Amino acid sequence: MTTIPWEDQLVERPVDPATLDQIKGEMRQYARAYRLREMRLARAMTQIDVAQELGIGQNRVSQIERGDNSDTGSSAGEVFWVRESRWRGTAPVPR
Repeated sequence: MTTIPWEDQLVERPVDPATLDQIKGEMRQYARAYRLREMRLARAMTQIDVAQELGIGQNRVSQIERGDNSDTGSSAGEVFWVRESRWRGTAPVPR
């Protein structure tokens, strides 16, 4: 198997920095969604429990956990992350 240097790959297939930033943001969004679900399960909470605590609907919690952060999803997910961090005494919301 031949390895092609990164610089040569960029010459053959240029990458738009804006597109790359967009893709990175989407990856962070899905990673946060996965972490939110893992925290919920670790606390033996249902989506309904989380929804009641955040004052949102269960369907919105489901959307957030799937990575759909349109509307207010991102802020709701971050609120839960901050609360979870306080309960565990750990760091604030990751960026």
